[in-house]
Amino acid sequence: MKYSIIYLIIGIFSPFLKAQELNSGLLQNSVRKGVIYKNEKSWDFAIQTNGFHFGYTLGKIKTYYKTSYTHFDFGLVEHSRESKVSTPFSQQSKLLSSYTYGKQYSLWNLRASKGGIRYLSEKTRKKGLAVGYSYEAGMILGLLKPYYLLVTRNVDGRFITDQIKYSNETKEDFLDEYKIEGASSFRKGLSEIKIRPGANFKLALRLDPGAFEKYAKSLELGVLVDMYATPMQILVTEKKEYFFINFFAKIQLGKRF
Repeated sequence: MKYSIIYLIIGIFSPFLKAQELNSGLLQNSVRKGVIYKNEKSWDFAIQTNGFHFGYTLGKIKTYYKTSYTHFDFGLVEHSRESKVSTPFSQQSKLLSSYTYGKQYSLWNLRASKGGIRYLSEKTRKKGLAVGYSYEAGMILGLLKPYYLLVTRNVDGRFITDQIKYSNETKEDFLDEYKIEGASSFRKGLSEIKIRPGANFKLALRLDPGAFEKYAKSLELGVLVDMYATPMQILVTEKKEYFFINFFAKIQLGKRF
């Protein structure tokens, strides 16, 4: 599903790539010269190979080809080996449910970064595409939220449905697929969040059909690296990780002023 969305995004922007080729001979005569706008702001949404994030960018247009910016985003980072398991009829919800087997924590990231955009080509006045790259680095606040499951257990001869997280005392029930009915509500575990600091780095190819227009719109395809001061445990069935690498596709929409 994630890769289908990425292919769809690329398909949407492909006409601009064709227009860039068709108009290459007219490039020098039809491009606007100089910097019209000094600032830009945009909202973005990115699909990662393992997760997603929403973001906000505030940029300073320095020259015709260079922009520096500050970026904030918030999103989910999953382990590459995570997989959803569907469960049949649930006594608790009376609906079909699903859960991630062996998941001990959900990892949510709040990122704050500084970065830059460099355009490698100009674009035509009405058609075409400005091609460039972006890079950024900054800090992370990793939010580890315990992952709770709805589990049916035998307590004193009675079967009850309980919400449990992974621990030495509950691990047998937590990992027993025959007892699991599904995942608990997202609200469960919010009061137990642990904060883990770290750093992040991004490098992306930038395709921008509106690089020098009032309304900003662009597509980025790149790699994102999240690194933490302490190893992160997401799945109990896998070893702890200090860093996570994700490829991503990101759409940005905003305006210049």
